[in-house]
Amino acid sequence: MLKAFFDESGTHRGSPATVVAGYVGTDEQFVVLARAWAAELKRADLKTFHYAEFQNRLGVYKTMSVPARSLLVNGLAAAVVDSGVRVISGAFVGDFEQAITQGPNWRVRFDSSYSVAFDLVVLGLQQHSAANGDEPVAVTFSRHDQYGRPARRIWRTHRHNGHWKWVHSCDYRNMRALPELQAADMIAYETYRSLKANDDEEFRKWPLIGRFIARDDNMIGGKVFSDTLVEVMTQIDIDGRQLLKDAPKNWNPAN
Repeated sequence: MLKAFFDESGTHRGSPATVVAGYVGTDEQFVVLARAWAAELKRADLKTFHYAEFQNRLGVYKTMSVPARSLLVNGLAAAVVDSGVRVISGAFVGDFEQAITQGPNWRVRFDSSYSVAFDLVVLGLQQHSAANGDEPVAVTFSRHDQYGRPARRIWRTHRHNGHWKWVHSCDYRNMRALPELQAADMIAYETYRSLKANDDEEFRKWPLIGRFIARDDNMIGGKVFSDTLVEVMTQIDIDGRQLLKDAPKNWNPAN
């Protein structure tokens, strides 16, 4: 059984990009990541890590010196990359509302820019699962009021309709309590900031993504722009859309 951990960034109204990003790997790889991550936090006398707060010098990061900041963020980045986990990310870039309202009932398929990014991540998981003997994946998302539960609902709906069989389970946990989700928060934040800058070279400037690129790691990533979404949805309407049935509340995906 493979494991995967994801977080999102850029889900606020008016955001130029919405990102869902994280990692897939073996249980052993995530154990290595969690131990190394915890060691870096202990060295910095921290109990948890939140990248946006770190970048904006909020809370415990407000008085942290420049050398201490550099040591921390580079240590955390190394903990992730050295564990051997694989990056998977999905992003929607552009004006979702402008795109999704161009067709009849398109919002039934994608109710938000988040759901587009989520869909790309699941396709990435399928690719990785297939490359590993169709090994199923247990997925954990960061618990957010707006998207933690919907992610699981989307998964249940697709499983109930016979899709996404490679995703064995879908759960959500508190990001501040799990190193794996804090690491996912880090890659999601850097991806969002890079897409926001609209410059491919921006990716190389970040501590974590820059390390993955430098090591030429085989990252799985996809992004959909507004015009691409319109083209895809238009073609789906031409081909005939399959409507998914909601899973009953008492339906067990394990059956």
